[in-house]
Amino acid sequence: MNKAEAIIGYQTAMTAFKQLRNKGGITDNDLVEISRLMATKYGLSNRSLYLESNLLYAKERVSNSTKKG
Repeated sequence: MNKAEAIIGYQTAMTAFKQLRNKGGITDNDLVEISRLMATKYGLSNRSLYLESNLLYAKERVSNSTKKG
């Protein structure tokens, strides 16, 4: 798998997990852990610009939630 395929695979998986989160099936914290697992699965660095959140610095994580509050 080349880098472009890895990025597409990661982003596709994360889109599905974000939909599940938006429906209440998983939490924001679950999504961060899933992002970490998917990055590993697809061979992406934890510093990759393509990740859903900053996996290195927990204090700087930003959730891509559409929920208010």
